Amino acid sequence: MTPKAMMKSYEAWFRLATGMAKLGVAANEVVLRRTAMMAMGAMKPHEATRMLLEKPAAFAQAAQKAAMAAAGGSDATAIATAALRPIKVAASANARRLRK
Repeated sequence: MTPKAMMKSYEAWFRLATGMAKLGVAANEVVLRRTAMMAMGAMKPHEATRMLLEKPAAFAQAAQKAAMAAAGGSDATAIATAALRPIKVAASANARRLRK
């Protein structure tokens, strides 16, 4: 493997790892904020419903993106990154929304 190819591979894995770390932070923030809302009795019914319905939609989209990347001949890193993106976007959006 050439040094350029090695660097490209390293960068791809680094982006994936960074995305996973960001997902972890956002997911933890969402769990913390929603748990606090439940503990204080401040959770609205629409938030409780959203909490249950958003996950299957995000994971279905992640599976679709991963399948499309795999069918397109992408490598493992690109497939994992494609699968991670919709879940990370949803978690980050929830964290931003719940901060308000």
